[in-house]
Amino acid sequence: MYPRKIALTLLTKKTFLSDRFYSTYPGYLIGCLLGLLGSPHPFQTAWDYASVGYVPGLLLMDSWFPPFGTTSPDDPGWLLCTMAAFYFFFPSWYRFVRASQVPKLLACIALLSCLPLPLICAIRGNVDADFARRHPLANWQKFFFGICLGRLLPEFKKAPDWLRKAGASLTVSALLLAFAVVQPPSAPRRQVLDLLLDGPVLLPFFGSVLVFVSIGEDRILSPRVLQSETLFWLGSISAQLYILHAPVYQMLHRILQSPSLKITFAAQLATAAAVSSVFKYMSLTKGRSKALEWFAETYSA
Repeated sequence: MYPRKIALTLLTKKTFLSDRFYSTYPGYLIGCLLGLLGSPHPFQTAWDYASVGYVPGLLLMDSWFPPFGTTSPDDPGWLLCTMAAFYFFFPSWYRFVRASQVPKLLACIALLSCLPLPLICAIRGNVDADFARRHPLANWQKFFFGICLGRLLPEFKKAPDWLRKAGASLTVSALLLAFAVVQPPSAPRRQVLDLLLDGPVLLPFFGSVLVFVSIGEDRILSPRVLQSETLFWLGSISAQLYILHAPVYQMLHRILQSPSLKITFAAQLATAAAVSSVFKYMSLTKGRSKALEWFAETYSA
């Protein structure tokens, strides 16, 4: 959201890209390998992944080119590929928004830029849903909107007292209630609704939650609650849990006939915790292999 730690790393674009690569690629690689092992035909899946798309697999570009990540063995890995595209632009966007005198206007432009794709889908009705959901061109608005919110954070701190103390919890309550009550429509309207919810509709709500939680004055979602040991640990492994939950699920269902939900979640949680611990150890000991160093240099060049 505009963390000071990231600001301090923006010494050069190459340094920033190299650091982002080291924090992104290992999880992406492990997710892909587990996905290949968990597929019904690992060797055929690996061959398709390496040869079907416009670029070979394992290059952190699954969502950039056709078929837009659909051949990736780890379906959630598309997010890392899309984020990797934004990392190239983040140093420039960061400096641009930071120096801008109209951050509110920039945030509104980013929000309005989410509308064309749902409108095209509603009019034509034959837009590739995978492209709309995965491609960097369909997701840059959220990334840029988040940078704008970080720039506006000092102004949100001047919000009314009741809003700073209840804004985040009220927004979360409203979102949970809406998801519980509203019934999703049938296709093809469902596709249009998903695109609207994924961008212009829900983006301000999630943005307000992040902003008011960051301020730290909310009575319910307070730092005392969110920084408890349990939630802090869950947050530390959340990225690995998201990236690895699908391949772990595939592997369990390949090994076992029908594992229970408890067994599945326990395996996903244990895998995410183990991988997160390894990454933390590598970060503390500066453990970087020669292959990763070469790849990072190439990626950030």
